[in-house]
Amino acid sequence: MKIKQLQYSDTELFLLLKTRKIKEFTYIYDFYSPILYGFLLNSGLSEKYSSDILQEVFIKIWNKSSQLPTHNNFLIWMLQITTENIRDYLQNNHRKFTIEVKNCAAISIKFTDVIEPALTNQSIA
Repeated sequence: MKIKQLQYSDTELFLLLKTRKIKEFTYIYDFYSPILYGFLLNSGLSEKYSSDILQEVFIKIWNKSSQLPTHNNFLIWMLQITTENIRDYLQNNHRKFTIEVKNCAAISIKFTDVIEPALTNQSIA
């Protein structure tokens, strides 16, 4: 598998996003969507939740592109938006959960409204 190389600095990425041009947004999406999708899956979310949230993240990023923060790290900014979207998505789906921040690039989600099969008296066939 060929590893993509980022061609822009963080400052340049913010400026590209601010142009609101589809070509530049597609570049950002193509580079960062696998990273964010992996972040979502590694946090404990299902593929369905991860896909839904990823789509919402990029919609939010597009909608916020005209009012970008003065953040100096593009990836950290995207991870913050992703974490906000996780909370919003799960709350809108009436899920009870806790989020543990492990570091700036890793979180763990525990669902508190689910009984683990190993904790029930029923055996699973």
